[in-house]
Amino acid sequence: MTLLPGIADLERRLSRVVDGCRQRDSAEEDPGAAVVEKDKFVARKKEIVAAMRLLQDLVQERRKVAREEKKGSSSSEFVKLSIRTRTLMEQCRTKSGNLRQILREQCARANSVGLRLGSKLSQRELDWRYDQLSAIEEFVEACSRSVKSPAEPVPEIPPELSECTTDVRTARKKLFGDDSETPLTRGGDHGTSVQQPRPSHRVGELSAEEEGAMEEWTARMDDIDKGMIDFFGGVAVEMGEAGQRHSELIERIKDRNEDVNGGIRAVSDRVRGIVLTENKSAMTCRVVLGIVLLIMAGWIYTRGAPPRGPPKKSLPASEPEGHPSGPLKVSLSGPSLRSRFSGPELSEPMRERNIFCARLLKAGSRRRGFGADAQRERQEHAKAMGRFEKSALDVQQSITQLIRRHAGFEPSVGGYRIKIVTPAPKKKKKRLRPADTMTDFECEMAMRRQAQLERIKIYRYQRRADDGTHSVRIGLLESVIKGSTMGPDDSRSLYSGHSESSDILLRNSASEYINSMYAPEAVLMRRKQQAYGWECRRDLALQRLVAREASREARLETALFLKAKRMEELEQWKRHGKAEEQRKRIQGNWLGALAFASFMCFVMDELNLLRMKRGNLGVADSSRQGAPRTTLARIQYEAVLAQQQELERLMASKEVQELVPFLQAYFALRLNIRRRRRAAMVVMACLKSWRTAGKIMLATRKYHEQCRRIQRAWRAAKARFDRKTQLCCDRWMRFERQMDTCLAQVLSRELSAAHPSPAAASGGAATSRRASMKQSKTRRVSTKGVGEIQLTLQERVKVALLPEQVRRQFVENELRFRRFALLPHIYAW
Repeated sequence: MTLLPGIADLERRLSRVVDGCRQRDSAEEDPGAAVVEKDKFVARKKEIVAAMRLLQDLVQERRKVAREEKKGSSSSEFVKLSIRTRTLMEQCRTKSGNLRQILREQCARANSVGLRLGSKLSQRELDWRYDQLSAIEEFVEACSRSVKSPAEPVPEIPPELSECTTDVRTARKKLFGDDSETPLTRGGDHGTSVQQPRPSHRVGELSAEEEGAMEEWTARMDDIDKGMIDFFGGVAVEMGEAGQRHSELIERIKDRNEDVNGGIRAVSDRVRGIVLTENKSAMTCRVVLGIVLLIMAGWIYTRGAPPRGPPKKSLPASEPEGHPSGPLKVSLSGPSLRSRFSGPELSEPMRERNIFCARLLKAGSRRRGFGADAQRERQEHAKAMGRFEKSALDVQQSITQLIRRHAGFEPSVGGYRIKIVTPAPKKKKKRLRPADTMTDFECEMAMRRQAQLERIKIYRYQRRADDGTHSVRIGLLESVIKGSTMGPDDSRSLYSGHSESSDILLRNSASEYINSMYAPEAVLMRRKQQAYGWECRRDLALQRLVAREASREARLETALFLKAKRMEELEQWKRHGKAEEQRKRIQGNWLGALAFASFMCFVMDELNLLRMKRGNLGVADSSRQGAPRTTLARIQYEAVLAQQQELERLMASKEVQELVPFLQAYFALRLNIRRRRRAAMVVMACLKSWRTAGKIMLATRKYHEQCRRIQRAWRAAKARFDRKTQLCCDRWMRFERQMDTCLAQVLSRELSAAHPSPAAASGGAATSRRASMKQSKTRRVSTKGVGEIQLTLQERVKVALLPEQVRRQFVENELRFRRFALLPHIYAW
């Protein structure tokens, strides 16, 4: 059994095994559920076939009545038959639509990959059922045509529908022949033919051979999954042991480094004491001390340099002192330097330990990697060696110059200063701050970085597994090599005390931690968390989109409200202007009427005066027609004439004309007072009549008015709520259709990319379990002699949409909650 390319394949297989076990348990608990689900189509089809027979009889009887009756279509029997025929035809159409919906659900169930093969229909049975539905719809349409036009013949029920049985095995015999097994001839020189049974996926219709093969296949898959789990458990245990071995190796390297640092400190202290005991100048002390330190560093590097090639299992006990191994033989080949390298400063056990530690460090840092990593490591190694050789040559030249200047030093020469060559100060590496001086944010960021480093280490464990030996390479020795290139203080600070990285390595390399991390429950939990995160992001995006649309609608409504308010103000100004104009016009008419009345009175008085003068100047014996005949009447008449003349004089004066508007207002006020008195009398009469139960009647009337007011307000609000609800539902439908269309298109592209055409797949037999699983995932499988059946994009989107009742109820509840949440803001405002 070969190693799988990654842990992802194992997770997928384990999840499938778990799902299969759950589905098997559920199928054992309720074995008749799938059968009942399949029998929906059969029961509904039987009802439709019975209705089709009745429809055929009604069409024939209607045509017979139309031929025999002389009245034709005006006959009452013919009308009754026509009504019954059309009603039954509509019922057949409705039932066929319900049958199509049931078939769509069964097709979706068959296309789902989470169910077992025995709990869903096969593609062959789905094709047969679609053919049955097409025959039913064609029969109904043919009956409709025969009813509309008498020239059309009465259709016959197809034979496959008229049969009383609906067994799939009978339909299979009609479609594919009587033989249940089809001979398949394999190509080759032998020319042998192998009889393979036709696969079936219906519960209760498998033969004994097919059931045995299915059980054997299931047992084999269970054994393979169990073997894979045991194998990966062993790999996890090996990884834990390798991590423990590497931690022990790191501890040994720490001990070696402490010994090396102790030897260097001892030698440097000894040389410093020897030089300081002698009475020499400070310049000479600095030069000698620098030369000794450079020589010791070069000696440690050359003695610690390992030979090129893979590390050996055993190391020699000692090497010739005069011939150090390593790539610096040519650059450090001076006899004076070699004599200094092989001096008696260190003991023989210390020198052997230094050589062993240097070779061990070099072997851990220069181990061959894989592909590009190995090439990059070789390039970095070559660059580092070149830089070190260049630095060694510079040091050798500097030492030579210092020796020359020291030999040719003459104190008598004035103004001569020795140039001291000092290396450039190294930049101090940034030390980590202690935890007690860090803020909460810095602590959180440090914990996140630590968790990221752990995940990177786990990833390196997974990616660096060999195919043959299953050994794991851990790249933690790079930090050790970097520590060896530091100074003594840095290396001591790096490897002194307990290492946190080693604890993390041991924890992550433990078999229990790896098994718990990659267990099916943990993988399922992570997938649920990912799905929940995706749903939260999708809901957040939808909420943002709805909020954006709502804000846009609110701005639009605000603009419309302001516009309506401005229009209303303009209308009010117009009405006010019209009222002012009407008032002025009425006032002018009233003044004109008064002026006309006064003018008419003046004219009448003038005419009477003229008549009276003409009578006085006439003949005495002439009869006086207009003058009074008695003295009393004449006195009254003269008094009236005097008043009339006085009135004419008053009307001619300007003061009286100025007082006319005030008189008009006075009389108008009196008229209004009279009207109000009449209204008050009416109210008084009402109060007297309501004296017995007036409060009850007024309260009842007020309550009635309030009820009517609330009803009018609710009708207006209900109409507005219905408009808002319908607008939100329409917007929901638009967004949901867009989302479902995009998801359907993405799934179609993924399925078409992951699963090519059936013609290309039929070229070779599937030999692996992965190929069989891919074939089980295909949504559409073409069969010989039967057309390919698939749902259109609109049908898939329609099936995926939410029901209208659920959508409308959700929108109404959401709008009701938003109105309830708006009440505190309205109260605060």
